[in-house]
Amino acid sequence: MAVDGVVAYVGIANHLAQRWGPQGYGNISPRNCYVGGQSTNCKVNNYILLCAREDRRTDLWIYETSDAGPVEAKLIRELEPPWNGQIPSSR
Repeated sequence: MAVDGVVAYVGIANHLAQRWGPQGYGNISPRNCYVGGQSTNCKVNNYILLCAREDRRTDLWIYETSDAGPVEAKLIRELEPPWNGQIPSSR
């Protein structure tokens, strides 16, 4: 995801509709914020809401690959997106 053209979050989606639909980031549910929930959903939803309230542009960029794990890790290490919680170690 990018905000005003700057990468803000990098993540993997094996099934785009599931990841961004009603069971993924589209699911705004308090239970996701508690132990055992999907805290990333809460975090990303909150950031998107804050951007919308500030009338900031948000974009979803998609890169299709069969080897997403290393691509995700490399992008997070190189870009250090602020919405990602941890920077993966380089191997």
